[in-house]
Amino acid sequence: MSVDKYKFVSPGVFIKEVDKSQLPAIAQQTGPVIIGRTEKGPAFRPTMVSSYDEFVKVFGEPIAGGGSSDAWREGNYSSPTYAPFAAKAYLRNNGPVTVVRLLGVADSDADGTTAALGGAGWTVPSLGDGPSDGGAYGLFMVNSSSLGDNDDTPIGVTGTLAAIWYLQNGTIALSGNTRGDATTATASNASLLESTAKHEFKVAIADSGDSNAKTYAFNFDPNSDKYIRRVFNTNPVATNTTTTNTAKQESYWLGETFEYAVNDTCTGSLQHGLILGLKNGTNQGGDFVGIDARPSESGYFIAQNLVHASGSGFEADSQPELFKVVSLDTNGDWNQRNIKISIRDLKAPKDKDVSPYGTFTLEVRKINDTDSKRQVLETYGPLDLNPNSPNYVAKVIGDRYISWNSTERRYKEYNDYPNNSQYIRVEMSENVKNSLVDKESLPFGVKGPLRFKSFTVSGSTNADNLNATSSFVSADGICNLHDGTSISTIHIGAEHTDIKFQFPGVALRTKSDVPEAYADHKKAYFGVELRQSGSSTRFDKSNVDLLRAKPGAISSFDASTTTEHMWAFTLDDLILQQDNNDKHAEYVSGSCSNSESITAISGGYQAVLDGGFTKFTTVLHGGHDGLDVTEADPFRNTLLQGKTKLNNYAYASVMRALDVISEPDELEFNLATMPGITNESLTQELADLCEDRGDALAIIDPKGGYEPIHEGAPGTYPKIGSVSDTVSNMKARDLNSSYACLYYPWVQVKAATGQLIWVPPSVVALGTMGSSESRSEVWFAPAGFNRGGLSEGSAGINVISAREKLSADDRDDLYENRVNPIASFPSEGIVIFGQKTAQIQASALDRINVRRLLIHLKKEISRISNRILFDQNVPATWNRFLGRVEPLLASVKSRFGLEDYKVILDETTTTPDLRDRNIMYAKIMLKPAKAIEFIALDFTIMRSGASFDD
Repeated sequence: MSVDKYKFVSPGVFIKEVDKSQLPAIAQQTGPVIIGRTEKGPAFRPTMVSSYDEFVKVFGEPIAGGGSSDAWREGNYSSPTYAPFAAKAYLRNNGPVTVVRLLGVADSDADGTTAALGGAGWTVPSLGDGPSDGGAYGLFMVNSSSLGDNDDTPIGVTGTLAAIWYLQNGTIALSGNTRGDATTATASNASLLESTAKHEFKVAIADSGDSNAKTYAFNFDPNSDKYIRRVFNTNPVATNTTTTNTAKQESYWLGETFEYAVNDTCTGSLQHGLILGLKNGTNQGGDFVGIDARPSESGYFIAQNLVHASGSGFEADSQPELFKVVSLDTNGDWNQRNIKISIRDLKAPKDKDVSPYGTFTLEVRKINDTDSKRQVLETYGPLDLNPNSPNYVAKVIGDRYISWNSTERRYKEYNDYPNNSQYIRVEMSENVKNSLVDKESLPFGVKGPLRFKSFTVSGSTNADNLNATSSFVSADGICNLHDGTSISTIHIGAEHTDIKFQFPGVALRTKSDVPEAYADHKKAYFGVELRQSGSSTRFDKSNVDLLRAKPGAISSFDASTTTEHMWAFTLDDLILQQDNNDKHAEYVSGSCSNSESITAISGGYQAVLDGGFTKFTTVLHGGHDGLDVTEADPFRNTLLQGKTKLNNYAYASVMRALDVISEPDELEFNLATMPGITNESLTQELADLCEDRGDALAIIDPKGGYEPIHEGAPGTYPKIGSVSDTVSNMKARDLNSSYACLYYPWVQVKAATGQLIWVPPSVVALGTMGSSESRSEVWFAPAGFNRGGLSEGSAGINVISAREKLSADDRDDLYENRVNPIASFPSEGIVIFGQKTAQIQASALDRINVRRLLIHLKKEISRISNRILFDQNVPATWNRFLGRVEPLLASVKSRFGLEDYKVILDETTTTPDLRDRNIMYAKIMLKPAKAIEFIALDFTIMRSGASFDD
């Protein structure tokens, strides 16, 4: 430190510390990038994980395929996810890996309004007039005892939507007795039909052309053999005529069912039901095309009552909006099906003059836990709404998000604070950001998810009037099962009865003391009630259906003329009750404005907090995967064949992932793979990307190998594949690059569940490269019995067998055409038996070990070069460069990566002309060490008297 830095005024001894002992930053380790489907996690955002446990936490376990008992509710587990197996293979041997999850998005240049125009998502046919049209249909239910008789004075009755079916073709109709009529309407949507028992109905479903009609008896009791989700097909994949066995095909699937609403609304011994088509104007209830993958959100958290002392004039849904919780990135619907958000420990400011802001804590919890046995995934607190505070909620949790820039074809990041949560970020209202809300404001309540508005059916209501209610229900196109005629009148059977049909909503907790018998009722979280109706503490799975994205162009987040928030919950609507010296709270919507709540009676919200009622919970909703739910594998190769990013969302989604990883300055990796994708156009894009970057090797799965059952028609698929097909495809395609490599055949591995599945060769090739690098060096060939023995664990996962046992001629054919064989030997087991790149010309770079050596050296020397950028272009700087590069190359030589090398950097390379142009030019000449791939041994038999010297 220069003495000039001291300030001398009066005599004394001046001491300062100068710390120059800091260690230089260590460059982050580079690993592969893997593109593919995963169970959960951020989509299209490259995410690095350093261990397999971390991978599972972020992206979930590998899916082995085979499906689930209820695919609609539990998600698509019909086909294997190969990317997680590849990540597992590499991470068991090495690390880290960068994962890019695929979901469904349309290309920004595509029309995207239909599937044929590149739209993401799925659809069933629009409601029409013919018997084969299909569409989305809802069962609406009402208590029979509430309907009254024809001679009664007009009464208002409330019913509910109970279930939704999605028909690819054909018709659906209720079967049973009409109201007030003992005769049976065997199949009708024109009448209210009576249930056969409590919540039990019959439905007739027919295929296109009124064929194969079948009647189903069902109810809404999960413990019954007739439970609706056991009786009907709940797997959309079964309706895919391309990939499903004809004997197992269905013309429909059962989508949403609302057991809680049925039990809560229809409490009588018998009910009447009505099936109506789901439609509003041009918006079809079964049209989810055009919805790109997107994250789920909560409603806005709202402030407490700070204005209406007596409660009069207070409206919860008009309270200032503070912030909302949004799932991270484009992660689809997993969060809304698995987590919920709680606010607890609400505290008013202690001294408004000193610190006018209150505090609170935010929890991320598992959606199916209970308040008495919480499963908290993340906790943040104490938090506040002060933008200048270190506890500001956006600063602590994070508010950053990414948005796709279609012009630059890359994601751009927005907002101020980095995200610290694995699951969520917050989105602040502009008024909070700009300190325009009352500083005392706390998140005292929250707005609920959206639902469609209710509609009323009268005894003489016809189709036109029914549509005029602006509900999401239409009588247009509701087809009589037997003659296909369009129904124009709904037969109610009681002229004076008005039935108000509601769309279900997530329930709210009404009491702090039930169903859990708390000794201290302050432990209860108000807000959403996600348990089954009655005294059960079990999670009600119908909540998952209530949180789904809305169809078509209907917003899932902003209320409109056809939608409304399910509720606007607030702690200001708590009423204090006392039973035998036992105080507890009850939630009654509107009680504050009626001057009945704790807030209204006490003249302020503080009394609610003083009573210990400081907790409530809400849900996330509206997220969407953007995938075709009728596909076992939404990215199957037969679906991608012949497509472009403009006419196929799956193709566009893979291209989006490739765009995301294309910029070397934004993402570093040394290997890249898309396990299971054999589409030659897309694999060429990956190879070209790696070559353009010049710093990574693409591991490609060749076309012509094994094709799983989800690729096409049963009986035709699975296809075993063959060497001849693979070789023919390689000869026909224009792939010539030292930045790509291919392997054959597929191999069988054992999943964590014990299930045996076939995985593409890129999975084990990637794992083997990880283990080879870990055991030796990146420039050693990842092949042979020492480093490529799959049976001996080189792949990182348990390899059982190869899809095809290759002969010597097979191996020769593959290797001659730049495909590396995975061979099987009786004694040595399964082994990777080649290490060629896809380069046609014979050179050192037609081998993987040399290409990976060059990638490694270019990266390391680039890092050295970065350290002298903008330094003086003089011999002293050149010597600094040489002083770091030559030891690096010497080290690689000593570790058998190079036979020899030479570096020239002097005035013969960096001439005066180049210096005038601010250029330093060095020549680096390398002789890579080659791997032994062929061993020739001559065994010469000599006569007894011969001399070995001859």
